[in-house]
Parts: sequence; C-alpha cells; structure tokens
Amino acid sequence: MRAPALFSKVAKWRRDAIVAAAQAQHRLGEIVLECEVWIAFDTREVAFSQSDAKETHGGSFDADDVLAHWMRFLEEPGGRWIIPHLQAMTRGEDVRSAVLADYEQQNGGGEPETVLW
Repeated sequence: MRAPALFSKVAKWRRDAIVAAAQAQHRLGEIVLECEVWIAFDTREVAFSQSDAKETHGGSFDADDVLAHWMRFLEEPGGRWIIPHLQAMTRGEDVRSAVLADYEQQNGGGEPETVLW
C-alpha cells in the first residue's frame, strides 16, 4: 500500500458537444461527459477520471500511462494545456511551478483544489 499523497485538481472539463448529443440520443449513462486531471507533484503521480451520468471512473497513474491511454480526452479544449506538462513529467522534470502558473491563467487566478489520497 502506498503512502497518501497530496493531489491538486489542475484540469476539469465538460464535454458539452458530446453531452448535447448524448441527451438527444438518451445515452447519458454510456458516454464520458466530464474529465478531470489531478497531479501529486511530490510523488509524481497523475490521477485521471471520467464521469458519465451514472458513475465516475478513474485511477492514479504515471504521466506516461495517462498520455498513452487518455490522449483523445486530453486533446479536448479543457485538457490541451496540460499535455506539455505531462510530457515534461515523463522526462523527469519538476512541473509544479509551471502547472500552477498555467492553472492560474486558465482559471483567472486562484489555486487548485487539493485532496490527500
């Protein structure tokens, strides 16, 4: 069992075009409607989650896994800005300052929500 780590929610986006299509087709429970990316800077972990109308699914991974498995979601408008930071993490770079600066710019100030997982 790993020790708890402090994760910061650095990105969250709703897939509005897909939500509208899912509502029209009465398929809300089958389609990913919202995505989130959390980073534990000290332990270099990335949590990625997807939510549909019924459940949220996610886990904690290294940056390589997130880029390999969820790139199609990350390439959407709400997630694009985090890709270069995840790529930098895969090279072993400390991304804390850059991510938090970009988070502040993306969100008009403030700091990300944090949680100990």
